[in-house]
Formats: sequence, structure tokens, C-alpha cells
Amino acid sequence: MDEILSQKERKREYDKVYRADPKNKERRRINKKAYREKNKEKLTEYYRVYRDEHREIVNAASRKWYSENQKLHLERTTRWRNEHKEEVAEARKKRYAANTERFREKRRVAYWKNPERARELARKSNNKFLEEHPVEYAARKKKWYSSNLDRNRNYAHKRRAKVRNVIGGHFTDAEFQEVCEKYGNQCLMCGRNDIPLTADHVIPLGPPYTDQIDNIQPLCLSCNSKKGTKTTDYRNSDVGVTQTYNAGLREIGRGKEI
Repeated sequence: MDEILSQKERKREYDKVYRADPKNKERRRINKKAYREKNKEKLTEYYRVYRDEHREIVNAASRKWYSENQKLHLERTTRWRNEHKEEVAEARKKRYAANTERFREKRRVAYWKNPERARELARKSNNKFLEEHPVEYAARKKKWYSSNLDRNRNYAHKRRAKVRNVIGGHFTDAEFQEVCEKYGNQCLMCGRNDIPLTADHVIPLGPPYTDQIDNIQPLCLSCNSKKGTKTTDYRNSDVGVTQTYNAGLREIGRGKEI
């Protein structure tokens, strides 16, 4: 027994001396790499079983190593990601697809913790993608706009009101559609119902007047432009009826049925 122990001790001493010699550093690295490649499956299974059986020990050792080697860890991680960009992108897509709601909630929380920083990071990311992929960026933007018309209109309304220093709430696209249906989806100035309607402010935007739905009336684009910044309410007056009647007479004069 003593002889076995003495052999182990001699081997340990030999290993210490061998490892301490800088000439053997590169040789040891090559030998380790060759052994790992040769026994990859065996080592993977061994490490998996060991981690499962000693999870607390492994986690504690990982945290300790990370706290002592943060810079080295960052360098290794960055180098590996740069060398395996396609694998990293594919792994991220899979993780996002499997945990979509979790990632969205995480982003929402991070955004409201520091909205200014989140906006700045988003701008940098968008600008970088635009520089590297201008055609794809334009296609994505067009697709997003076409599938989010309500959100775009609501954003435009709010931005316009903000520029004019309007205080209070803002009407939504859903509220405007309800108003259009209430008046038969027709322009309250000319009476036409075969053209798209726009939201006209009865009292032009600007403090103290609001951007809420009670200050909105449906007009076609042409009539909205004609009205301009005048204050005319076509909802509760005969002005709209007169305009509709005159428009009807003009159509009859052109030989069209109403």
C-alpha cells in the first residue's frame, strides 16, 4: 500500500514539474485537444451526468471562476460568437420561437426601466441594419406598415397633436371608424360615400382644443383641405346638408344619377 502511495506521489510531482515547464505547454494543449476530439461523445456524456449529480458544486465553481475571470470570459465568448455567427443566429431564432412571450415581456420590462437608453439602442440597431441591408430594411418596413395601418394612423395623430402642444387624450382609429359608421360612411361636407374619409378637427388643433373624438368629424380629403383651419361643425348643422344638395345638383348637371 505504501509503495502504491509513493508511486502516486511521484507521479504528482512529475506532473507538477512537467506542467511548470513552459516548453511542454503547447504539447499539452495539442494532446488535450486531440484527446477531446477522439472521445467527444464519451466526455460529453460524462460531463452531463456529473453536472446533473453535482449541480450546486458546478454552479458555485462557475460563479467563482466567472467573478475572477470576467475579462477572459468576455474575450472567449466574443471570439467564439464571431467565429460561429450562423450557429448563434440559428440558436437565437429557435430560443425566441420557443419563448416568444417571455422575451417580449423581458423587453417591455427593460424598456420601461430605462426608456431613453432603450430608444437609443433601438436607433443604433436600426441604423446599423439599414446600412448593411438597405433593400431588406425597406421591404420589412413596407410590410410592417401595410400590416399595422391602425397603429400607424394612431401614431401620426398623436405626433401631430404633440407638435402642436395639445394637452389631453387622443382619438384612436377604432373610434374614428365608429364615427364614420354613425354618419353612414359619407363625407359630412359633400355627402360622397364612395371615397376614403379623413379625420377633420372641428376646431383646429392647438391649445386648449383637444385631439379627442368629440372634436372629430369625417370629411373626404378634398373637403378637409377646403375647410382648412376654419371652425365649422358639419355634424349638427345644415351646412353639410346644403353642400350635399349642391353636390347632387352638380352630379345631375353632369348627366349622372344619384
